Amino acid sequence: MHFFDASISSILKEGLLGSASTILNMVLIILPLMVVLEFARYYQWIDKLTPIFAPILKKIGLGNQATFPLLVGISFGILYGSGIMIDSVEEGEVNKREVSLILIFLVACHAIFEDTFIFWTVGGNFPILFFGRLIGAYLLTWIFSKIIKDEAEINEPSCLKQMKMSESE
Repeated sequence: MHFFDASISSILKEGLLGSASTILNMVLIILPLMVVLEFARYYQWIDKLTPIFAPILKKIGLGNQATFPLLVGISFGILYGSGIMIDSVEEGEVNKREVSLILIFLVACHAIFEDTFIFWTVGGNFPILFFGRLIGAYLLTWIFSKIIKDEAEINEPSCLKQMKMSESE
């Protein structure tokens, strides 16, 4: 069977080789990044950056305690960031408004290094991807920080309300 002057075997071969090449490029980027990120966690580099970023983040409604979970989410991604965020909420370090603003920022700009490198390997423009996401996330969060004035404006998701009700019964 032939499609557009190519056999199925040649199409499969081309697809597999192309996919393998892309996966190899991703591994070559993600593996070193994971090692660097583990060093960053171990040596608490993010903690050292918090005072530098705190004044910038204050303009979008985030206090000093919100800086750490945001930087972790930007650097390590939503998985690590959410773990730190849960700890921050449980310890009372961030309020509902700050959590909402952090999540809005991370929707547009999480795992910025990993994602940007991946898109760069398949032809994306690195500076546009990197700075575009950062600036876009900052502006988006700034807009929402003006809309969400206080904690009372944030509704708890109905699924959480149901879980709390079933736990109390």
